[in-house]
Amino acid sequence: MAALMAEGGNGSTLESAFHRGLAEATDNSALKSIYVLCEDLLNSTLHKTWRVAKKIGRPNTAVKDHQAILDAVRSRNKEQAETLMQAHMDYACENLKRLYESESETPATK
Repeated sequence: MAALMAEGGNGSTLESAFHRGLAEATDNSALKSIYVLCEDLLNSTLHKTWRVAKKIGRPNTAVKDHQAILDAVRSRNKEQAETLMQAHMDYACENLKRLYESESETPATK
């Protein structure tokens, strides 16, 4: 994913695989079921967050975020993993908000 991003590519497919793998690794059937139900919506959102980050010049922190989350999970640090996941989702939500705001502006207001 890091190499793809360095080349200016869109890593949303790889990001989706990370999310799916994380859900699977929990061995929590409820979480896995919820993920399966939401996967298409999440994938659509991932593509948009990648696009807006690139469009507005915000750094895409997915690789760094995912590595930190994975490290916390591997070390069984539940609190750190939760904090990192929430920050990762907050950043993605902020990017989406910016995308929708920029797309809703009319040419007269730009």
